[in-house]
Amino acid sequence: MALANLRAPCEEAAARVAPETPGCAAHAKRWVLAATVLASSVVFLEATVINVALPAIQNVLGASVATMQWIASTYTLALAALTIVGGALGDRLGRRHLLLVGLGLFASASVAAGLAPNGAVLIAARALQGVGAALVAPNSLAHLSASFPRAERGRALGVWSAASSLTGGAAPLLGGWLVDSVSWRAVLLLGVPPALFAFVLVAARVPESRAPHRAAALDAGGATLATLALATLTTALIGATGTATSTVVWTRLLLGVALFVAFVWFESRAPAPMMPPALFRVRTFSAANLLTLLLYCGVTATFFLLPFTLVQAYGYSATLTGAVFLPFAVAMGLLSSWAGGLLERWGAKSPLMLGPFLAAIGLALFAYPLAGGSYWMSFAAPMAVVGLGMAVTAAPLTAVVMGAVDTDQAGVAAGINNTVARLAALLAVAVAGLVALAVFGTALRQRIADVDAAPAVKEALLAQGRDLGAARRPRRRLPRHRSALRRSGSGGRRRRGSCDRRWSR
Repeated sequence: MALANLRAPCEEAAARVAPETPGCAAHAKRWVLAATVLASSVVFLEATVINVALPAIQNVLGASVATMQWIASTYTLALAALTIVGGALGDRLGRRHLLLVGLGLFASASVAAGLAPNGAVLIAARALQGVGAALVAPNSLAHLSASFPRAERGRALGVWSAASSLTGGAAPLLGGWLVDSVSWRAVLLLGVPPALFAFVLVAARVPESRAPHRAAALDAGGATLATLALATLTTALIGATGTATSTVVWTRLLLGVALFVAFVWFESRAPAPMMPPALFRVRTFSAANLLTLLLYCGVTATFFLLPFTLVQAYGYSATLTGAVFLPFAVAMGLLSSWAGGLLERWGAKSPLMLGPFLAAIGLALFAYPLAGGSYWMSFAAPMAVVGLGMAVTAAPLTAVVMGAVDTDQAGVAAGINNTVARLAALLAVAVAGLVALAVFGTALRQRIADVDAAPAVKEALLAQGRDLGAARRPRRRLPRHRSALRRSGSGGRRRRGSCDRRWSR
């Protein structure tokens, strides 16, 4: 899933183009709508709310940047690799059945994540959350589509879309408030009650649903190769920010590339591939997916690093950090309909040029704090610009993806584009941490080199460079070194609410 309010671009479109169906019984439709909307919202909530809790998790667990990358990435890794498989299993075994399994696993993993004693357990629990989400996300939308004929489906999907937008807008602020008022553990436990409620609702009121025709063969080999390739590449990139040697990192990278090549080869020969290679020979389809990869990678990378910057460099509370994301959600929610009209007026090409350009401007504005780092000028305004750019891009991007293939392949095309968006988020977190460590390490070495402090003190600080702004000042240091270390901009968590502007530059 995407971090911080980023929803895959073709999720709703895939449900709209699902085959016509007589729908379920009239008395069951309202229960199906309520259950599937709630189930999807729980998955989306967990994908967005974690962002503002990451600095607090790092603080309490004493985790490195690599550990934080894994905490943020394992959920997305499972979701990206297994969503298509989860949907195929639902078609064959029953969507209600898979919803129950997914919600049960999701709730159990959320409890484990909330009670995790260390980073390793939290990473494992987040991975299980992602597996549960990969079962819930595709089957909730597929069940919704199958339960409503096309004449009624638009209204039902409108409710689903509104609930997703509301969840995306409220989650960061709610998560920040929970971090400040209760604990970061409350953020991870937040999804348990709605997941259990959705489980009971599905079990008691929702009828079973399967594919109307014989389901296509499950591409187990392709799913296995894709998962191994993604996991290996992610391990290599995150390992570069940790303690792995360059030899180990390069070995993992080469192995990941080899697995990806094997995946492409396997898909070209599979009888029912999860990602048909023939679709990528369509130039428009390939270009749209490349745009999706680059755009979602850039936005997610910034959104991953932003909470650490706000909390550790500017002294923002978790609540105020969550509020920084509100302009993005508001812009997306209010301007999506208006931006969709641009597609009818201008066609797809112009909005697809304008939208990413606006998003790039918004992201660039984060690089230089305006007005001394004030909330409105430095963060809210750029966030609104990014939201405008994404709103302008969403409708034409969906139209291009769906229009580039035949009608009977529209669902597969939408699923591929959604997977690409989640893959972009996965790569963004891995690469962003690597770049951040390189930039931070260079600046730290330059500043410490000019400090009048004992070599042991300097070495202790440099050894914590992989913790970024969470690095602590050495406990054993001479009093005369204190002011020098502060001037270096290194060494330590500051009290929440303080805002030394020297740290922001």
